[in-house]
Amino acid sequence: MFILAINGSPRKNGRITQIVQAVLNGAEDNGHLVKQVHLAGLNIQDCKGCMSCQDSGFCAFRDDITMIEEDIKRADVIVWASPTHWGNVSALTLKVFERLFGFFVQEMPAGLPRKRQGYGKQAVLITTCSTAFPFNWLFNQSRSTLNRMREVCRYSGLEVVAVLVLPGTLGMKEIPARTLRRARKLGAGIQS
Repeated sequence: MFILAINGSPRKNGRITQIVQAVLNGAEDNGHLVKQVHLAGLNIQDCKGCMSCQDSGFCAFRDDITMIEEDIKRADVIVWASPTHWGNVSALTLKVFERLFGFFVQEMPAGLPRKRQGYGKQAVLITTCSTAFPFNWLFNQSRSTLNRMREVCRYSGLEVVAVLVLPGTLGMKEIPARTLRRARKLGAGIQS
């Protein structure tokens, strides 16, 4: 299987990257091919709302989004990873969600959108949050971020098979070993 991790953290060596790498290491241990794409530093323009993607199935602006589209086509599993920013995914992640709109779904005049490139693939959702447990849930921080990711998955046909949340990162010196073990085990357990 090919496992694609789309990392929406603005920090290329931050906690999200470490957790994603642990997931991918576990997947590699199980014989899977893996790739991590860091959105930070890519040339991905803002969505212009032109809606041409609804006819063509891809965004009219051909920047680094083309690489992500090609990787998604090949992927069996997509790991969406984003820190929680004000109860939402990062701006980098949101920008990619918007740019992949027509790639993933075609709006229909009446009824639910038609699924395109995500249909039949699996998804793993990862987020970190500075707010400590249980307040990250009570104040709708981590939950809201995961809901944004789940909505993209639901409409595009991606089946969410696992979720990993690391709360309380404010002042955290390093990721707890148990979190990294859980991430590696999650990656090792990915199956078709």
